[in-house]
Amino acid sequence: MEKRIYLDYASSTPLDPQVLSAMQPYFYKLFGNPGSTHREGQIAFAALAEAREMISLALGAEWKNTLFLPSATEANNFILRGALSVWGKSHPGIIPEYIISPLEHPSLIATAKDLAREGKIILHFLKVTEAGIVDFTSLSPLLSPRTCLIAVQSANSELGTLQPIQEIATLISSYKESKKNNSHSGLSTPRSKRDPESIKNNSYPLFHIDAVQSFQYFPITLAESGADSIIISSHKLYGPKGAAALSLKNSSLSSPLLFGDTRESGLRSGTENVPSIVGFGKAVELAEKNRAKESKRIKILRDFLWEGLAKIYPHIKLNGDLERRLPHNLSVYFPGTPSTDFMIELDMQGIAVSAGTACSARALTPSPVLEILYPDSDRPYSSLRFTLGRPTKKSDLVSVLKILKNRRPK
Repeated sequence: MEKRIYLDYASSTPLDPQVLSAMQPYFYKLFGNPGSTHREGQIAFAALAEAREMISLALGAEWKNTLFLPSATEANNFILRGALSVWGKSHPGIIPEYIISPLEHPSLIATAKDLAREGKIILHFLKVTEAGIVDFTSLSPLLSPRTCLIAVQSANSELGTLQPIQEIATLISSYKESKKNNSHSGLSTPRSKRDPESIKNNSYPLFHIDAVQSFQYFPITLAESGADSIIISSHKLYGPKGAAALSLKNSSLSSPLLFGDTRESGLRSGTENVPSIVGFGKAVELAEKNRAKESKRIKILRDFLWEGLAKIYPHIKLNGDLERRLPHNLSVYFPGTPSTDFMIELDMQGIAVSAGTACSARALTPSPVLEILYPDSDRPYSSLRFTLGRPTKKSDLVSVLKILKNRRPK
């Protein structure tokens, strides 16, 4: 079998051997349904509880407010649609406003646009810089008593750029405080469409953070980030596919999408994927343990790769900011080189990279993030993303650079 060099860890990661070891008993010996009351069921339930406790501690949530879902995509849908449902019960007849970054994961963007298209929400987009960082100063003019939810990734999945989460949280907190202290707050004028009299809940706006890409490199908690909800995903952390976690500051601010039983605090019906959730818990434990050391190691390798690429291709440019980014990520613009052709060529040479998120890669369409940042450029069509991981060694990168150096220009 040919030696492959995998550099697409932002799309998915291999299963850590320790994670696999933790999961194996729950595939055959400990197969009980966690909803059952007999011993087999209680063993499975205890395993879920242990994983829930581990992840809740990592995200600073109460264990009962951490929910397991099969994917981060469902978690994003859960938050946007669930928050809308709760809002409607307390604010009948008032259409809420959502404010999101235009660089969010496709699952959040598509859900928000769908809700707006149906007339269920009014959707606003934050401004972003050319480096792919949210301009947090664009938030304040958009805030109103109708603002129900604000959503920003802690790190962009394509560019790896770190977003100003703390600054956004501070603005939201200040806005809530001003609503609390201002007895009028624009709420006493029912004739105003943006300031309806019935909006009096100081829980709003909610702040949702997608930490799927950043969690393994940067710790995040509900309290420190100022978030009302945080999501992370197992298969980005050397855990199995089929498990994601959503931690809520207050479970009453969302409502279920699926009905049928009382699992997951009554918010998500259906039998839990016990082996994957057990593995997820172990993956989070390992991420917490290895975070500082691995972040330092992988940043050194990433910088080595970037320097090597720049020597081979003097005209390349980095998409995003080199310093304010995830330590394992390089999004690189190769002028005049179609990214799809280049990606296939590298794959044939045994090197796996991507042109964007895995969610849109099969469509072979240009990066929507780069289209937003560089609308009048060929960057969206001529960029590749290299993401390193725990198995990546310097010798792998030396081999990649050698192959690229010997590559014949098209």
